[in-house]
Order: sequence, then C-alpha cells, then structure tokens
Amino acid sequence: MNTDWLLNCNPQINLAGQAAYVRLENWYDPRRLLYDNELLLFGPNSDCTIRFDRQSIHCPSHSWIIIPPNTWHICEGHIQHGGYRLWVHFDWTEQKRPENTQNKGPRMCYREEDRQESFFSLQPKTIPEQIAHGDIHDSGAIRLAHARCRRYAHLTGQKEQLLARSAFLDIVAHCFFSQTDETPLEHSADDSNNEDIRCILQDIALLPFSEAPSIRDTLTNTGQSYDHIARIFKQQCGLSPLLYINHLRMERAQQLMHNTTLSITEIAEELGFDDKTYFSRLFKKTTGITPSQFYREHNTSL
Repeated sequence: MNTDWLLNCNPQINLAGQAAYVRLENWYDPRRLLYDNELLLFGPNSDCTIRFDRQSIHCPSHSWIIIPPNTWHICEGHIQHGGYRLWVHFDWTEQKRPENTQNKGPRMCYREEDRQESFFSLQPKTIPEQIAHGDIHDSGAIRLAHARCRRYAHLTGQKEQLLARSAFLDIVAHCFFSQTDETPLEHSADDSNNEDIRCILQDIALLPFSEAPSIRDTLTNTGQSYDHIARIFKQQCGLSPLLYINHLRMERAQQLMHNTTLSITEIAEELGFDDKTYFSRLFKKTTGITPSQFYREHNTSL
C-alpha cells in the first residue's frame, strides 16, 4: 500500500483503551457500524477475525487493523493468558461534530435505524479505500506509545492533545513501516533479550501487587546483572523495569474503572494493593490524575 498520504494526515484522537486477559476468553462484538476510525492492535496469544459484508480479515497475534467508519462488521476471536488488545478511536483529520458529542458521543451503532449521519467522520479523499491491516514488528514500542496515547487522549488541553497525537503517529509509523523499512542500526544481543524481559515484566504485572516477586531477583535469575538489564531496557523502552510494571498495573486499574460497580478501594484490593493510599499515589503519578477523578469521568456504570 502506498503510504504517501500519511504525511498529509492530522489525526484527532477521540478515545483509547485496552483489555488484558489473565485466562482464555472468547471475544465477540455483534454487528456494528463505527462513526469514526478504530485502530485495533493485537498482542500475543490472540486470534481474531473481523467479518465485513464483503470480506473477512484474519488478525492473529501481533497484528493490527484499521476499521473505517460507516462499515458494518463483526469481531470475534479468543485471547489467552498474557494476551491483550489495544484500541484507538480517531479521525484522520479534525472533525466538527454536533455540540456536546465531541469525545463523548456514541462511537458506533448496532441497528440501521439508529445510525445518525451527522456523527460520521469525513474521510479525506487521499485515504485508500481498502482496509489497512498488517503485522506488528515491535510490540514493545507500540504498547508504550499506546500507553502514552491513552494517558492523554481524554484530556482537552492543547499540550495534552498534541502529546496524544504524537503518540498515535508513533503507533501508525510502527504499523505501516516494518523494521526492514528503517535505516539499518547496529544490533547487539541486548536487542534479542529485550522482548524476553518485557514478557517477564508483563507476567509480574499480572500478579497481585502483594504477591509479586522481587523485580531485581527475578531479572537477575536470567543470568545477567540487574543493572545491565535495567540500563538496556530503559534505553530501548524509555522506562525502568519498575516504571514499566507500574504502567501495566495502572492500565489494568483503568480498565476496571471503565465499567464496574466496585469502589476504588475494592479495585485496589482486586489488584493486590493492601494500601489504598499508596495505590492512589501510584495511580496519580502514572496517569496524571487521581483514581477518583478518572472514575468519575470514565465509569459507564454510574
């Protein structure tokens, strides 16, 4: 696919989220129609099929797809322990939607009689008609960029919107261009070990906080010194191993807050935090807002 059109895009980020799985779960979204674009990113242990009216696209582990607006489709698949899917709702250019719906209105409809023409994104003429999809070549970089995008997507300040857009463009660049398209870099054995370290940290993050093993001891058991691992990991991922795990834990906390009747204290306990004050402090340090503020703004069960 020709990618020259990407240089003319000025994306507007509407919503970003993620779902992580600790056991085998089937995933099914009934037939629906989107008002904006949705970028879906699939991590390890994932297998999904998107069924459109005229074609079906298989999305295995480490793959991505952009579902355009005004296209009926069904999503179904399954994700096993350690798997995840990420998503971003966006417009390729700035949109003007009905008042009081910007970043708050419906993203989709499930019945033909419910569709509202004024909500649909206007696609630039340069956007290819075929549905874009492909393989993910650097899941670690994409996941970190998505975490940044999700952190700022719900904020309305100009700086935050620019940061969300920057993170999204980082994701798009990694999706549309494989590692073979990049300027060759000098690689070392550290590069091949980094994905293994990420997998270890992701496993630790899935454990209750109070039951998680020592990060230092766990990484030292790989046969390398912790200081060496931490230095290489931060060089390549931009975060220390501890901060990376904290980001993953707070991502799970945000996921739980989106649609639950649990209190913040109960969510902290669900994640294994015995000290609610420490959980709240860590949440704010990681996301920039307090758990209470995030809960009020994003919980759909209220």
